[in-house]
Amino acid sequence: MAQKNKLLWYYCDFPTVEGILSHNEIWGNSTACLNDPSEYDYGFDFLRRAFSPDTSTPDNFLEVSNNLKQRHAYWTSLNSLGTYYKGEPYYSEEINLLDYVDRLYEALSIAEAIPRDELFVLCASNVRDSLNQFRLYGGESPHAIGFDASKRFIILLDSGSNSYYADDFDALCGIWLKVGYSYADFHLMTMDALSTMIPILDKGESSNQEKAIKDCAYILLQLAARLKRPEYAEEHEYRCVFRPINTQCIHYRQTRFSDKTSYIKAGCSGYNYFSNGTGIGELRECNRFDSAKLPIFEVIIGPNDDGDKTEEAIRQLCVKYKWENLPIVSTHNMYR
Repeated sequence: MAQKNKLLWYYCDFPTVEGILSHNEIWGNSTACLNDPSEYDYGFDFLRRAFSPDTSTPDNFLEVSNNLKQRHAYWTSLNSLGTYYKGEPYYSEEINLLDYVDRLYEALSIAEAIPRDELFVLCASNVRDSLNQFRLYGGESPHAIGFDASKRFIILLDSGSNSYYADDFDALCGIWLKVGYSYADFHLMTMDALSTMIPILDKGESSNQEKAIKDCAYILLQLAARLKRPEYAEEHEYRCVFRPINTQCIHYRQTRFSDKTSYIKAGCSGYNYFSNGTGIGELRECNRFDSAKLPIFEVIIGPNDDGDKTEEAIRQLCVKYKWENLPIVSTHNMYR
């Protein structure tokens, strides 16, 4: 679940700040265009070992954590057990993970087969005013946009429609979640994902097992996008992961990666949604989509030689596009 008043900073250059303020949207690149092309493979490599049917595989935790009831006290102590089933904590009964491993491994195989340019991420850090982040992502005109990540972000459509229909509403909406950098992080995040996937698989046994496995594949797809190498831990990154449901959500532009790099536009909105059933994965409708301002609470001007001119340019943007009383501050980092 998203936390209340979870503050993150999006590091970028001045043209990106200008685009975000003027269009009230933020762009997310596909995982095919990550700065480290191998990082997605790194996440899947861990998950392959974790879900291998062969319990002798190194790092396979199914053998160690064979019974989820043994994990219940640990999850509760970390306040990370968020799945309840039929009004009761789902892990009140003993569950053998080996009963699920074949289906989980099948879901993982489906997830790995999904093209990288069909998954999109927004990236931010929970570290304010970071010189390292300015250097990595700010180019010649580094900036950071602070925003409240407790708000849900949604993919924007260009069709003019104010209603969304989807088999999986979460494919349109994203929640900012922490990236893991260590095996301890990976294990906890994967066990947390299991708390969502096992009820889905159990329900699928009596309804549609094929769909249940595909739903789990999407969960594993998002999880793989949030597992990174330990050397990146200094970034303290959070990610909001999306998989668009149709091509009208996807746009293209020329970048250093490709002449046709795919991206999505995301915004923050006031909306209500409801389910036409009580089960997981039922068709849901999001209606009365009312565009809202992105939850930006400050703009930080990074180290540069034209701070005064940049500040004035941002103030003019705020006046023009009605970002009333948005604080614009300068970095405390004096050197680039």
